[in-house]
Amino acid sequence: MIRAAVRAWGARDRSDEIELAADELVTNALLHTDGAAVVTIRMLTGPQRRVRVEVEDKSSVLPRRREPGESGVSGRGLMLVDRLADVWGVEPRGGGKSVWCEFVVTDRHHGPNGDGQGGANAPDADIPVSEGPGGPD
Repeated sequence: MIRAAVRAWGARDRSDEIELAADELVTNALLHTDGAAVVTIRMLTGPQRRVRVEVEDKSSVLPRRREPGESGVSGRGLMLVDRLADVWGVEPRGGGKSVWCEFVVTDRHHGPNGDGQGGANAPDADIPVSEGPGGPD
């Protein structure tokens, strides 16, 4: 779903990075909180077109970037997001938070400031994510 939305908005060149960062943020939310997460992806316009990925959960505990050891099998999610995304951060949301990242995108036909496909009129894509039986896929 994420890849399809990103490509429809003319950001095909960064679709792998965006999809991987979104996957890392969702994985963190599911591993480190006690509930579901909601993913929102949208195209932001302005001085530069940006794809913004937000993962919202019900935990008020802020994520922290860790430095994994050489044999560590976890702890690389936010480090990876930091390297892939142009910018990322965390915003408090009621009893939870939203961890977000943004990717500057260019469109071959319109450049970084054009509408491309989607632009300001592109719909947001809200993707519910949960863990365990009976939840949305």
